Parts: sequence; structure tokens; C-alpha cells
Amino acid sequence: MYFFLNQDSTWQTRTNANITGSGTFQFILNDGGPNNPLPMLVFTPPHLYYQYTISNDTLVMHDPCCDLYVRTYVRTTAK
Repeated sequence: MYFFLNQDSTWQTRTNANITGSGTFQFILNDGGPNNPLPMLVFTPPHLYYQYTISNDTLVMHDPCCDLYVRTYVRTTAK
């Protein structure tokens, strides 16, 4: 599966040549307390929030609440 964040604030997931999901996203700062704003990615649909970090070519998204799972994506050159 491939995950795309596009410059026009749209996202897509693809498996082989098939688009399996799409929508829009935005970067926000969620209030994590007066001295601790949390960088968040918001995906619509399905209206999901993730805390995130970016380091070099790696995006790590954390579920901020219930399941606490982590998704890691590494940028590759498109073929």
C-alpha cells in the first residue's frame, strides 16, 4: 500500500494501481496545555486526528487517544 500527501492538501492511499482511499488533510496545533501545543494532522474523510513527527524522509503518526497505534511512512521516489 502507498500513502500520498499531496501539495494541494489532498491524500490518497493506493494498492497497486487502485485508489483505495482519498480526501483532504490539514496541519493544526491542538491545545495540549498552555505550554505544549500538539502538532496534529487531520484527515477528512473519515475525520481522523493524528499527532505527528517528521524527521528527514520519515513521517510518524500517533493515535492520540484510544488504541495508541503508530504508523510510519518513509518517502520514496515515485515510479
